[in-house]
Amino acid sequence: MKGKQLRIILYLLLSFLLLSSCSGNQPTDGNNNPKPGNDDKEPADSQPPLEEGSNTLTINLNVLNPEAKKDSYYVYFVIPGMKESEPGEATQRGKFKPFETDENGQVVIDFEENSWELTGFVQSTESTKPNSLELYVTTKEDIYLRNPLNEPTIVDFNVKEPGEGEFFPKITFKQAELNLDITDKYPDGVVSLTFQDAIFVVKLKFKEPPTTSFEVSLFVPDDKGDGIGIVRTGRISREFQYWDTPFFAGEIKGGKRAVVIKNFDTNETVNYEGYPLWLEFNEDGTCKQGDIVEIVMP
Repeated sequence: MKGKQLRIILYLLLSFLLLSSCSGNQPTDGNNNPKPGNDDKEPADSQPPLEEGSNTLTINLNVLNPEAKKDSYYVYFVIPGMKESEPGEATQRGKFKPFETDENGQVVIDFEENSWELTGFVQSTESTKPNSLELYVTTKEDIYLRNPLNEPTIVDFNVKEPGEGEFFPKITFKQAELNLDITDKYPDGVVSLTFQDAIFVVKLKFKEPPTTSFEVSLFVPDDKGDGIGIVRTGRISREFQYWDTPFFAGEIKGGKRAVVIKNFDTNETVNYEGYPLWLEFNEDGTCKQGDIVEIVMP
């Protein structure tokens, strides 16, 4: 009888212990608050939600020297750390678009319309400033960002990583509008953005830029003094150098020169507007007609 009672007591005690382990004390944190169990998980993203931001960025330019204002300007995004810093060097990698402003100096950039490229730029592993891009304003000539007209400007982005069932991050501009001051001028003492040590430049102007290159030469007069001789100083002019043909100190020592332009592919002389143009030079190689002489090409 006593053995049977002992077995009943042990059975009851064991049942009590099993019930306590299943529904009894729940683990707590240091503040005596229950810790989440398997059916009470913390959210995967415990960060506070990002601010919404804006899908568009409106840029308003203010030209500080309005006498030089152009009809429109180009706006580029550049991955931080990838713009060339040496004077005259061309930035060919890490830049996006350009976006062209209207006559009032305004442009609206829509992220969703450019999401594929901009997402890659914003999240580039080569960037020195994550989730940001540099913004530069240039003239329409300066497609290699040799002379940005604004101070270095950073545009920041909100980046929300994709959630469950999503494949791409949600990226927006942190600001909806940007007012930007620009100064439309070459650096002091510079007559060519590509050749910044030149003292004189012949610049070719086209209605539609061609695919070929040209040879631009300055010919001395013939023996009679009124015709084109055979002695010349010249160089190749191409799109990459903004159609600038540079001349440097010591190359031309006074007198007059005729500008002769030949198609580099065919060697044919170009009958440009005003051909042949005669220029007068000082002994130091500077041109009396100006540091930059523009030739209107047919």
